[in-house]
Amino acid sequence: MNLFPMQQPIMQEQHGIAPQIHTTLGTIQLSVSLSEQSLHPDRSYTLKNDTLLYVYHQDTLECELILCQLNPELPEGMSVEACWAAVFRIKPKLDGAIPECTFAANWQEGYTWTDYGSDTGQNLEAAQYSNEVYRLHLGTQDRDMLMLRRDQGDGVPLLFGQDMHGISNTDSKVWSSKYGLQVPMTTIAAGELCQIHFVVAWSRMVEDDASTWFAVDQLTESIVEAAGL
Repeated sequence: MNLFPMQQPIMQEQHGIAPQIHTTLGTIQLSVSLSEQSLHPDRSYTLKNDTLLYVYHQDTLECELILCQLNPELPEGMSVEACWAAVFRIKPKLDGAIPECTFAANWQEGYTWTDYGSDTGQNLEAAQYSNEVYRLHLGTQDRDMLMLRRDQGDGVPLLFGQDMHGISNTDSKVWSSKYGLQVPMTTIAAGELCQIHFVVAWSRMVEDDASTWFAVDQLTESIVEAAGL
């Protein structure tokens, strides 16, 4: 566990467990892939505060994922039934580089939502899923926010939003669809750490209630802090 320094004891170790969020509308699977080949965690750990830590062992890179429950700060009068967040961290080993990778939060078969729509906001890429009983939002940071983090040296590679010659490339974007969210990432150079998060929140359907939308609009640091790391 090199990318998320442990400040709390490991309570339990498991093997072969896919990182998933089980919601009232179905299951969302969290994944990272290199050249369209999905990586699979070798081990997962349950930490003292029920945060889950997944470790991916690869020869050329280090990758870890934390998954935790959030109690988001919301505007007065708003609430959600549940809110979960996941943070990926990935870094090349030694002097190598990661040519490109994609982070995703995708629905698995068997979901029960019947309506979908894009529901973005400032610095937020989000999608809304619902049926007659529940509303759910799935969100991550949008391209503009990722580029701001890049410029601040905050866990986004220097080549994000640019081609190999440093020219602006509008192909670097966050993708939202009925299947979920995808964040394609450009080359991660030696010594760079890339950090991407997803947040899911749901509650019972109430007309014009934006609680779940506000709940998924989070900063990565807030998620890591909530995980106790």
